[in-house]
Amino acid sequence: MVDNDDDSGPSAPRPGPAPKNKKSASETYTKVLRAELYSMTRNDHVPQLSQLEHILKRPDSYIGSVEFVTQNIWTYDSDTKRMIQRDVKYVPGFFKIVDEILVNAADNKVFCPAWSCLRSLITALDQ
Repeated sequence: MVDNDDDSGPSAPRPGPAPKNKKSASETYTKVLRAELYSMTRNDHVPQLSQLEHILKRPDSYIGSVEFVTQNIWTYDSDTKRMIQRDVKYVPGFFKIVDEILVNAADNKVFCPAWSCLRSLITALDQ
């Protein structure tokens, strides 16, 4: 008598060969990036910028666009004391700087309750 301990039957999946170690996308990317870096010769020079030089050369990385844009937005008309919709020309990067100044001032107000108001003055220079 033959003792057959195979209870899996004819339709059970048979174990295949062990899967090969498949690399993740980040491992593949890292391998490609390393290959590109090693392929650079010493004659290929990537300029190193100081933090200040980087900010001055690429300000849009920090504050946004430094080009003028025109946008139709709601503004307050001090003559009629009403909100009106009109075209406004501004630089988004400058707007971001002013916004950051006001947000920081408001945060500091929390730590100094003696403050009663915040005044800001922005003047336009003709250039």
